[in-house]
Amino acid sequence: MKYLYITLAIFIITSCGKDERFDQPIITFYPNLAMMVEEDDKQTISIRLETSRILDAPAQVIIEVVNGDFLTTTPAITSGLLTLDMSAGSNEAFFTVSAGDDVLPTSYEAIFRIQSVTGALADIGNGSFSLFVMDTDQEAIFEDDFQSQNLSKWTTYDAGGSNNWRIDDFSGNYYADVSNFQNTGVGDDWLISPSINFDNYVGEMVSFETLTAFNDANVLEVVILKDYNGGDPALAEKVVLSPALDPHRGGGFGDFTPSGLIDLSQIQGNGSLAFHFDAIDETDGARWQVDNVVISGVNISGSSGTGGGGSMNGLSLPISENFEGCQDDFVTPDGFIEVFGDGSKTDRGWGCRQEGVDGSRAVRASAFGGDDGFDDAWLIFDNPILLSSVSSAYLQVDVKSRFDGDGNLTLLWSSDYSGGANPTSASWTEVNQFESDLPAKGSDTYKNIITNLSAAVGNDIYMAFRWKDGTSSNSASFEIDNIGITASEPSGSGGGGGGTGGGTSIYLEDFTDCENTSMARISVSGDQTWSCTGFGRSGDGMRMSGFSGGSNENEDWLITPAVDLSGLSSASLEFFSDVGFNGPAIDVLISTDYDGSDPAVANWTTLSPALDTDTGNDTWTSSGILNLDSYVNSAIFIAFKYTSTTDASARWTIDDIQISGN
Repeated sequence: MKYLYITLAIFIITSCGKDERFDQPIITFYPNLAMMVEEDDKQTISIRLETSRILDAPAQVIIEVVNGDFLTTTPAITSGLLTLDMSAGSNEAFFTVSAGDDVLPTSYEAIFRIQSVTGALADIGNGSFSLFVMDTDQEAIFEDDFQSQNLSKWTTYDAGGSNNWRIDDFSGNYYADVSNFQNTGVGDDWLISPSINFDNYVGEMVSFETLTAFNDANVLEVVILKDYNGGDPALAEKVVLSPALDPHRGGGFGDFTPSGLIDLSQIQGNGSLAFHFDAIDETDGARWQVDNVVISGVNISGSSGTGGGGSMNGLSLPISENFEGCQDDFVTPDGFIEVFGDGSKTDRGWGCRQEGVDGSRAVRASAFGGDDGFDDAWLIFDNPILLSSVSSAYLQVDVKSRFDGDGNLTLLWSSDYSGGANPTSASWTEVNQFESDLPAKGSDTYKNIITNLSAAVGNDIYMAFRWKDGTSSNSASFEIDNIGITASEPSGSGGGGGGTGGGTSIYLEDFTDCENTSMARISVSGDQTWSCTGFGRSGDGMRMSGFSGGSNENEDWLITPAVDLSGLSSASLEFFSDVGFNGPAIDVLISTDYDGSDPAVANWTTLSPALDTDTGNDTWTSSGILNLDSYVNSAIFIAFKYTSTTDASARWTIDDIQISGN
């Protein structure tokens, strides 16, 4: 069955003259998909034209129909024109469009355009909308009911205040939550969906539910951010939506309010749905909750959807994967598919293992054992990566080879692979820089590789790691961890130039013997101090909170011993953080002249790591590989500076601090 769908190119047709803007009526098209009926393989859609006020005289709307040969309308199309009569005392007119399944082409578009108006509608102007016919139905492009108990599908951005969007629940129902209560500063917080290429769909709609309390004004804005690729969302072009939101309340909660179906068919190109919480001032205690978000549309591109947190049209930058969600050995990680080339054995290949950086999870390629033969195993992102709207792209990944033997690892990308089937039927481009930067087989040491993807920029691509020619009797292995794809070059410069994020570990503090840690704990103010906790990333970690019977003012430092970078050509830092509750972020600093006493008398430079932002869940965030090349041939100190106030005190936990060099 092929279906009729309507997408509006122009929604409102207004008066041509500025002086008549509020005097002349406005025409709005209302294509009502709910009014579509199917009888005997024939479909009918009813379309309503409505004016903004009751007409005081009769009028006619003459609509030009382009490419309407396969359609039947009521009133009928005559010489390419459809005429609607509107009587005095009315403000609406209807027409219907019908088509039989057996007469529709596979791909079809008809244009309805207002050619002219008469009578009381004179001088209104013109506009158009389109009917698309295709052989598929409405589908979810992106959805989240938050029952995963995290915000992994979303990007959060804190532009003001110490609070941010977080996950919360009531009686087992989870939702996204933001509040200005006990906020340090004025809340300005964004919850942003993955990017969607709206050109791949027609009839796009969004719906969600909201609940609010403790506010007297609407401080929640719902928008589409155009071409958003990270950073400050306020800098992106936005299209403001007009959903039904939960009524304002001075206090207490009611029930969630449905937004209704909001038409997004006017959106073109790439866009992200965003909920923008913008508090009035520090006294505003407003709280908003969002649940059951669904963006749907009719796919006209043929591209498949994403598993996990992406959008149906593909994955937008930045992309990251550390495989910690893949806890079962030998299985294919979420977000990827494994397919085999012709002649390959299929009982070996890619699978998750406890072989990651510092004993974490990773994905391994090996052909050893099992059936006789060789491997041609492809690990492919299960959705296209959207590089068509970026000017640069980089891959950063940790790679090691535990075992020597047969087999080779390559990185490839394709702009014509359609997913699923044998990948060798598509055209693939090999990224030679990646292969040349791989660690030696059997070296059993992770190497951080940064690869420029400039050749793929301008395309929406599938990316694959191909493991080929490993044999059951003599197979090498390669392990992959911490994949990141970004539009800007990551800190550190792997991939054959400058320093690498990997190399030899020079300093490691994983707090296994936490009470005898090598790090200095210095309390400048407040009674609370850095202390050991059993809730580290793997075992113990170091934790600081200024909360004790309430929030307290604190300044506390956690400082490494001197780490000598003499004789190195490159160096890097990585650590992991976890935050709970609202409060100031920690500062991460570096010094070359700290003498072990008062940190205030030393010169410190602030670093810019990635820090955990999810205050509602115990999730660990890698800092990323921080480039320390400018400090080689020096002795350095790394410090974690914690602060809290009487208004807000976050709980920060640090673990697995590692400085590496070559």
